Amino acid sequence: MLDLIFITVFLSFPEFVLDLMIGLSLCNIKVSLKKILLVAFIQAFVAFFVWKIHIPFGLHNIIQKLICWIIVIIILEIKFYKAIVPVLIGYFLDSIIQGIFISSAGLFIELDFNRLGVEFGYTLIYSLCIFIILSIILLIVKKTNFHFCDLSAEGEFIGEQK
Repeated sequence: MLDLIFITVFLSFPEFVLDLMIGLSLCNIKVSLKKILLVAFIQAFVAFFVWKIHIPFGLHNIIQKLICWIIVIIILEIKFYKAIVPVLIGYFLDSIIQGIFISSAGLFIELDFNRLGVEFGYTLIYSLCIFIILSIILLIVKKTNFHFCDLSAEGEFIGEQK
């Protein structure tokens, strides 16, 4: 139980922050960091309870993304059709990175998937690698000012201006 709390606080929260920041940046939607942190905090809290529910594998991801979409609509006050795109872009990019990482890491080291998500130390190492890769992607997106699509209104900023 304590491992699940640590995984939620130290792994899920930062991952949700990065997923949302990458998705919003790729859609050219500017949001205050406070609002992103609030969404990620609520989403990590929700993830804790979703993980406690015994549901088929994969369904928990769908439930979490739907809830994240609703949280983004409410907290960031973005229209529903504008909110789904950054949420899904962040989620899909994160999933692709994790798939590539697991596949390529499996070539060099033996991975025990039964321990992943259950043992904090094992999950921490895995998540730290994903966090570093996602951070590099976010840095590249921010530095190059690359946008997959432009969903922002001219000059629109959500939250307090820095």
